[in-house]
Amino acid sequence: MNKYETYRLLGKILALDTLPSHREAVVSELQREDMKWQGFVAVADQNLILQALYPKLNDHKLNDHLPKEVIEHLKYIFELTTSRNQQIIHQSEKLNGILQKENIQAVFMKGVGNILDGLYRYPGERILHDIDILVGDEVFETVADILHANAYQSKQTYEPSKKDRTKHYPILFKVGEPVYVELHRMPVGNRYTRIFNTETAFRDARPASASSGFLVMSDEHKIIHNFIHAQFDHNGRVYARESMRNIYDVFLLSARKDLELVFRDFGHFRRTSSGYLDIVYDTFGNSPPKRLSPAFFLHTFRTRFILNLRYRFVGIASFFLIRSFLGYVVKPFRAIGDKEMRTDLRNKISNPDWYKKQAGLYRRIFGIGRGKTKP
Repeated sequence: MNKYETYRLLGKILALDTLPSHREAVVSELQREDMKWQGFVAVADQNLILQALYPKLNDHKLNDHLPKEVIEHLKYIFELTTSRNQQIIHQSEKLNGILQKENIQAVFMKGVGNILDGLYRYPGERILHDIDILVGDEVFETVADILHANAYQSKQTYEPSKKDRTKHYPILFKVGEPVYVELHRMPVGNRYTRIFNTETAFRDARPASASSGFLVMSDEHKIIHNFIHAQFDHNGRVYARESMRNIYDVFLLSARKDLELVFRDFGHFRRTSSGYLDIVYDTFGNSPPKRLSPAFFLHTFRTRFILNLRYRFVGIASFFLIRSFLGYVVKPFRAIGDKEMRTDLRNKISNPDWYKKQAGLYRRIFGIGRGKTKP
């Protein structure tokens, strides 16, 4: 079983609650003689959905179709993630309480917001790296000061003169708390705030359905935010790469809102959003009977995405070439007429840590020094 076939199997497993008809195909594929269990675990881990597998397999009585040691490993990861997420929710409650005492509203976004809003059947299905909160621009610096006064700290210095170009405050962490906090004044990158911004997010924000006292984005805005963040802020559309964790969120949200209508009403990036939905539908097998894609639309994004998954060399080569061109040709050229970009480039070039990060990134991409993932 190759990487792409494993990826498709994982998508079918995650979709079982919504599409139980996948069960027969899942059983058949789990019993394949060429199943490579280390690869199964590795692909799930790379896509950040390893913790979500055990509850699906257990609920749909599929445990007997996997080796005992694999099931035990998946159960361990799920229970570990559940315990950690409970700690993160407790941290979120304390954060929310601190802000509410100051009569400040915050919208909890992304993974933690989805958990608070009951998007997942089990809170342990979603791995969390941080807590993303969005506040009004007028209280952005005030909230940062409040968090600092409550023992949160940052390793980077905030520069007030650059506030207008700042998406979020330097990463905040507190000794004894499980994750860091990203304090946002904008939900997306600066160039996209014309069409989706803090005012828009707050306008339709609502109380979280599974946790009282929290404010979260509307379901429509969760979908739009997921799309812009993944495809534009993180250049998913450029590299034709996306973790299953992100599109699993969209798949779950599709049970609440019609994805086609959400993007039709949004009215922006029709070609890119249609390509993004291509991989959601292809991954989980939930394509609607009627697509509202642009009249002239070649599904090149899905094709590139599948090629990157199926052929390791294609994925590595395309990432390396695209990133090298953008980073070492396009960006320096643009910096000629952009003083801030020139300063940013000089700072990076003179910072030894930047070279370490670059080397670490390419080691991960090329798989250098990475051992096999063991179940």
